[in-house]
Amino acid sequence: MYTNLYHCTVHKGASTFFRLLFNGYCPIVQKYIKEYVCRHHEVDLKKQVGEPYHQQTNVTIPQNTIVHNVYCDYENFLKMPKSDNYRGIYVYRDPRELIVSFYYSWKLSHGRDHPRRAHLHEVSVKEGFMWTIDRLIDQDGIFNAMVDWVLNCQDPRFKLYKFENFFKDDASQKKHLREVFNFFDIKISSGDLDVLNRQMVFKKLSKGRQRGDTNIFKHYRSGIADSFRTELPKECLNYFYKRTGNLIHTLGYED
Repeated sequence: MYTNLYHCTVHKGASTFFRLLFNGYCPIVQKYIKEYVCRHHEVDLKKQVGEPYHQQTNVTIPQNTIVHNVYCDYENFLKMPKSDNYRGIYVYRDPRELIVSFYYSWKLSHGRDHPRRAHLHEVSVKEGFMWTIDRLIDQDGIFNAMVDWVLNCQDPRFKLYKFENFFKDDASQKKHLREVFNFFDIKISSGDLDVLNRQMVFKKLSKGRQRGDTNIFKHYRSGIADSFRTELPKECLNYFYKRTGNLIHTLGYED
């Protein structure tokens, strides 16, 4: 048993999926991780709106803890006091998909009083996307945080996953869940994994929609990996490329 298990990511990087998985909402998983007595909600790691990824508050993590949804760059993760006996995963996502996801979340689906919502309702769609790009780069630092992990995390105690590979389809999700459980030394049975995956696929979480059946008002918006190609105006995409240079290639994505 590892002293701590970490799930590190960015907002809109399947953070809700892993919170449901590890935070007691899945009875199937719960019976396999009951020796881990502490969860994320008992460890104050939640990054507030507008707090840059390079300013994650360092806290001492209690032993026998699964800590999910750690939103920070790799440098700050290294600074976090921790036992050497840990395993972790990091999930990152195509920056262009993040732009679309954040835009609709801030404007429509994330709670009732998101502080960035009013502005997005006052401007055009193109202006809103460009404003979202600027916020993610200049205030949040989300793209630099992903680059920090991808370029600098060589720790064999960590596995890095692209969101798009993990959730390509239901079969891919099941395959990667098995890999994560094995890596964490969580010995879930094949039967329980089958049931769990059926409970956690996009159709189930979105209450009946198929992948690609988009609803911009819902948290689980589309379930596909390249919605930016139809959602993100070309002018805004070019603006993103101008501002970020070789970013997508550094993260292993293609034009």
